[in-house]
Amino acid sequence: MKYLLLAILNFTVCICQAQKNFKKGHIVNNDGEIISGYINYREKIKSPVSVEFKKNKDERSSIYTVRDLKSFEITGFESYARYSCKVSMDYRDLNNLARGNDTAYKTDTLFMRVLETGKYVDMLSYQDKIKIRFYIKAISDSIPQELVCKAYLDPNKNLDVVVEVNDFRYQLMQYAEQHKAANDAFNTKAVAANYNRDDLRKLVRLINGNSEGNTMQNNPPAGSKKWFRFIAGAGVSRSSIRYSGIATNNDRFSFPDSYSPLISSGFDVIFKPAIGRFLVRQEFSYYKAAYKGTPASDRPSSVYIHSYNFRQQLFYSTTSLLYNFYNKNNYKLFLAGGINVYLMGYPENRHYITAFNQTNETTPMYFRKSFVGASVRAGATLANHLSVSYIYETPLSMTLYTQFDYKLSSHQLRFNYLF
Repeated sequence: MKYLLLAILNFTVCICQAQKNFKKGHIVNNDGEIISGYINYREKIKSPVSVEFKKNKDERSSIYTVRDLKSFEITGFESYARYSCKVSMDYRDLNNLARGNDTAYKTDTLFMRVLETGKYVDMLSYQDKIKIRFYIKAISDSIPQELVCKAYLDPNKNLDVVVEVNDFRYQLMQYAEQHKAANDAFNTKAVAANYNRDDLRKLVRLINGNSEGNTMQNNPPAGSKKWFRFIAGAGVSRSSIRYSGIATNNDRFSFPDSYSPLISSGFDVIFKPAIGRFLVRQEFSYYKAAYKGTPASDRPSSVYIHSYNFRQQLFYSTTSLLYNFYNKNNYKLFLAGGINVYLMGYPENRHYITAFNQTNETTPMYFRKSFVGASVRAGATLANHLSVSYIYETPLSMTLYTQFDYKLSSHQLRFNYLF
């Protein structure tokens, strides 16, 4: 088993490394020559340090760095330009805030994403492991200026008091003043703006006198993929109940596996629809199971014969991260891991004792009605609409007794339709 798992892992890694996602685009070399072709569009959060490009689909690709190109564009999706500028090095997340104002920066030459272009100013962004930074560049300037948003711990306070510096709002007001876009309405929006792409783009568009903006994100290519979709599913579940605890306990029963149909519905949120490699799946599932328990073979012999019947109704929510390790337009192979939150009902829960040809009901076991568990999934997606997967739901402790327990697990074959 160990060697099989290692083989599967190595195969998966090889498949992942071999995956390419070439889209139409162009590069601009240092001589200003525009070369059309295909760019490997990768699903990364950080800004790129290189780009993989080829002129024709059937030729070998080449890697170009910031030293080789002035800019590049993946047609209809993203555009990057090379700039040399200052890059702030302070953290903004609460777990890494400096005590005191951290003014450290570096000067570097980078590929910066072009978010907005206009008559007066352009808006850019750069992201690394520290944070995302937004920049503004006047058309008459060659160097972008970082829009300042900082947070740090007040060095004069014993408690962790966070000081926020939102100078980006006043920077944008100054640009608006220079280009005759400043008014009370603009200033009100600027003061209320958050440091995110959407809020800042709206202000940059007002500065440029163009409410619609000039950015490829507003005009996605025909047939572009959705970032959100509903799903519906059905399948079959094999549920297993297994005993653990004292081997001779009188509450030890053997329960055959239960097979039952299931239904599900939910939705997917796709991180980068143009690539579609990572997504979050939220799914709600329901099925019923019935069990008839007989005394375990090693249970102490007795004139009393015990039996146990119970029925289960399971409703649960699964939040999972799904990764398409083989990712083609019409065929995908995926792996996923998720967290399940269960609510269970027991329409029937009966413990019987038979002795001297008489059967009586006695006090049944108490089963828990809510759980948190985990699941793993592997499967394939066909033609972007039909998905088939195998799911294993890890064992759940059904009781709270100290000397013994019953654990529920399940194996499922599930079919989903992706709308």
